[in-house]
Amino acid sequence: MNYRKKGLLRLLDLILRGLRQGWNWRSANFQTGTRGPGRRSGATADVGTAGFPREAVDAEAFQKHYGGFPLRAPAVHPPSTDLFLPRGPDWLFDWPAIDAAYPWIRKLRGETGDQALLAKGAFWTQDPRHHAEGSVAVHVRLVAEEMAASEAFRGCSEDERRVLFAAALLHDVCKPETWATEPDGSITNRGHSRIGATEARRILWEAGFPVALRERVCSLILAHQAPFWLLDRPEAQARQILLAVSFGGGNDLLEILADADARGRACGDRQRIVDNVALFGEAARDAGCFDAPYPFFNDHSRMRYFLCPETRDPAAELFDTTDPAFTVTLMSGMPGSGKSTWIMRETAPGGSLEGQAVVSMDRLRAEMKVKPDDDQGTVRQAALKRARELLAARRPFIWDAVNLDRQRRSPLAALCHDYGARVRMVYAEAPEPEMRARNRAREARVPDAVIDRMLRHWEPPSLTECHELVLAIAEPQPSPGVRRAP
Repeated sequence: MNYRKKGLLRLLDLILRGLRQGWNWRSANFQTGTRGPGRRSGATADVGTAGFPREAVDAEAFQKHYGGFPLRAPAVHPPSTDLFLPRGPDWLFDWPAIDAAYPWIRKLRGETGDQALLAKGAFWTQDPRHHAEGSVAVHVRLVAEEMAASEAFRGCSEDERRVLFAAALLHDVCKPETWATEPDGSITNRGHSRIGATEARRILWEAGFPVALRERVCSLILAHQAPFWLLDRPEAQARQILLAVSFGGGNDLLEILADADARGRACGDRQRIVDNVALFGEAARDAGCFDAPYPFFNDHSRMRYFLCPETRDPAAELFDTTDPAFTVTLMSGMPGSGKSTWIMRETAPGGSLEGQAVVSMDRLRAEMKVKPDDDQGTVRQAALKRARELLAARRPFIWDAVNLDRQRRSPLAALCHDYGARVRMVYAEAPEPEMRARNRAREARVPDAVIDRMLRHWEPPSLTECHELVLAIAEPQPSPGVRRAP
């Protein structure tokens, strides 16, 4: 498929229809290419990053997957970005108040006590060829203004606007950390999307931002530059990005964010970037995943595709050869997040995983007398040896470890897949004050410095990594109408 050619034709048709009938972004009848009844994946149909529901739903839909909690932020942390969300009828927001509330906004205009940043030089500046408008803070303000003025933004649901506005404020949060000058004098910020997504996750977690919405924000930040260049990439790579985003922030919201990002700058090729964003949206519609996750034939087809997306067809209807009785459960979550509590409950008599073996990194560390801040290589090798023995015997088991980022989880999931096992991932999370308090109360306490290092690599699991995802989210005071996850 030639995405650029098809996209141009579709865009021209939409423009002509818009001129004839009057443009209405949200009511345009776009074909999403979803498959017929009975052909959807076994996963929840409408999910966000890590399988979190993409919209607020009732308690029945939450009974297994989510115990969402819009918590009030602790006094030591800045407030949630919801405080400044523009709403109708005027759609205004108070930028001076935003600047005063968030040190990470002030950092984008050069105000910080971080000596490492100060040593860089003019870390808040941008390359004038791409951002002649001024500092990163100026660009972020312009993006927020473009977002608030957008009819597409105004036509979104309240939760979608919360996601988009937070993403607009945080999308370049780590440009200072990645600021560098090249030999020719140009300024670059390589990796700021990836690092920024992780930093945004920490900021929103500390502010008590709802977990499901937070993960959509982080997905959008991670991919916020993709619409600018996607159509120039090989078809397989472009398709992989579209499908991955459809299980994260959503391609529909990414198009809105990228359009505001493109318009909120001063550069010679701004219109070309805006056009590329529109073509990105058309490519997502053509791929059948613009405003919903891509409809894989089943869970097995989804997992097989994302294990090797360069060589596999997402439309392949693969027969699921795995046995539900041979399922490996991979835990993921910060120390003190509730992983051990979940395991004890589920492996107890009458639990869903009664009697299953547990490969525990904490237990192995204790046996081998290795501290949490020591080299963990020998502990991991011992755990892998035990896991291979269980896999060879086709015995289901639980892998109990932090597994905070995809880089650590992927080899484990691939290993289980190679042995023919189904892969279930269980992600546990607690509010920031509760998690730290639990950790400090543990006998084998993880030092705060180690946790802070972990936060720099924090990436919850997603349905692109496994057959099944279960969320064990702690909630001190459940929101009205939402039941605590079992």
